[in-house]
Amino acid sequence: MSTQTKDLLPIRIADARAAIEDQSQTAFVVRGALSAGELDDYIRGVQGQFAHAPVGKEKPATDSGEDFVLPWIYDHTKKQFSVHRLYRFCTNDSGSSYGAFHERVMNTRDEIEQPWDNTPAYREHGYRNIHIITRYLDDADGYPRHNDVPYPHPCPMLQCWLQLTEPGQDFKGGELVLHPPSGPSVSVYQDLGVRGGDLIFFDKRTDHEVTECRTVGSGRGRMIALIGAMAPLETRSG
Repeated sequence: MSTQTKDLLPIRIADARAAIEDQSQTAFVVRGALSAGELDDYIRGVQGQFAHAPVGKEKPATDSGEDFVLPWIYDHTKKQFSVHRLYRFCTNDSGSSYGAFHERVMNTRDEIEQPWDNTPAYREHGYRNIHIITRYLDDADGYPRHNDVPYPHPCPMLQCWLQLTEPGQDFKGGELVLHPPSGPSVSVYQDLGVRGGDLIFFDKRTDHEVTECRTVGSGRGRMIALIGAMAPLETRSG
């Protein structure tokens, strides 16, 4: 399928690419990637899976299977997991209420990345698409400063980061802080004004961290989704 006929998010690709290449930014925000109604439906589906999906013990090793929940960060004081991940396999998108949206996001990512030609690196490292939804409940530690490309790479690799729950209403803190190479640090909630339903494309080579957060208001906590996260996965045969 040609890029001209793919279903994309309604953005100017050139603007997104320029912002991501700008070493003082390395990110581009898509406002309202999900409408209010679409966002509510997406969150309901996520909450249902967190409540009823199978619970795994380790990260997935293959790119298909049954969606599952992984307890991720353990609070030794409370003796419970405060952060969980839901792994959604792309092979389960077909016929789902969210599959078309996931495809638009990944198509748009691929279109932005097209001049950079990351395909050889993705192939070398065995990277394949998977969706990862993370939920922080109660008082949760953040995630320390890191980047997601732990080797030299000459051009941007994109993370597709979707905000689900509402900062200040569902949780406090939990800032995603980006540290661009040639600019000041950027808090996505305070500085960029990201809200529920917004999506950020950012360069995974950029250092980033998540601050401590706590659940308030609705009790839904902090939930974000990585759409089409490129992870080292084997292709399941049969």
